[in-house]
Formats: sequence, C-alpha cells, structure tokens
Amino acid sequence: DVIRRLESWKDEPVRGRLHRLKEQASALAKRLDKPELIVSIDGGEVRMPKDVMAPFWGSLTHVIRNSLDHGLESAAERAVAGKPENGRVEFLVKEQEDGYIITVSDDGRGIDWKKLATKAESKGLSTATQDDLVKALFADGISSKDEVSSISGRGVGMSAVAAACRRLGGKIEV
Repeated sequence: DVIRRLESWKDEPVRGRLHRLKEQASALAKRLDKPELIVSIDGGEVRMPKDVMAPFWGSLTHVIRNSLDHGLESAAERAVAGKPENGRVEFLVKEQEDGYIITVSDDGRGIDWKKLATKAESKGLSTATQDDLVKALFADGISSKDEVSSISGRGVGMSAVAAACRRLGGKIEV
C-alpha cells in the first residue's frame, strides 16, 4: 500500500480536472441562459495517470453538454416541475482496489427513453430491452434532440465518451 501510494504521486490529482469540468458546466449554463448552476465536485485525494486519462477527461465535455442542453430544464420548467430554480450537477471520483468510479449526475428531466427509442429504431437499432436502449444512447449517430445545435444533437458525443471509456478497459452504467 505504501509503495502504491508513493508511485501515485507521479500521477495527477483529479480535483484539478473536476474543477475544470465545473467551470465548463457553469459557463455553458450561462451561455444557454439556464439559471445559475450548482456544481458539486468530489475527488478526494484520488490521483490518476495524466497521459492515460487525458482523452477520457476531454470526452466528458460531451456529458456536460448533454446534461445541460438535453436534461436540465429552464427556470420556468423547473418551477412547474416543483424543483428548485437552480439545477444541480455532481462530479464524483472514487478509487477502488481494481480501478476508479467516475460518476456524473444531474437533477434534470432525465433521458427521454421513448424519444431515444424512436430515433434508434429509425437507424435500425434494437430497442427491445433497457440494455438495447443504453447501447443506443452511446451509439454513433443517435441523438434524442430534434435539432442540431453548436452544443449538442449531432449524435457523436456520447459515442466518444463510450469509446474513451472502452479504451481504458472501463464500462459505463446509466
């Protein structure tokens, strides 16, 4: 354990990466005219190999974009839904014996599974099970947005996240 901890000192503390994600999310919320965003980050003292993890951290920009553009509602929509005006996003990193758990969550409307199923079926993808729908969520060319914007809707972001995760030997759970 001592040797492992000493070796980890050459790695990058994740709190810096999480802070940059927080800044990106807050800036994007302003750009989208969303209410001020409450962003929580917690990486503890976790350190990760910088060169190995850099592409993955970069891919998380797509998760932020989708969270804010697809999921988090406007102030008016949040009021109708009985939610606080300010949306919440949380980034957590935990180290386990066999790797890391990176969690991104928000208090938005959630994934529109019916719309995703319709889009996936139009591309010939199976939507028979929840597992099929999760695969469709990360498939290239699938987006539940009706319009493409500079923020989201092209159907490439979530597949990029999945690819970056797979390259690291990881898995995604929704």
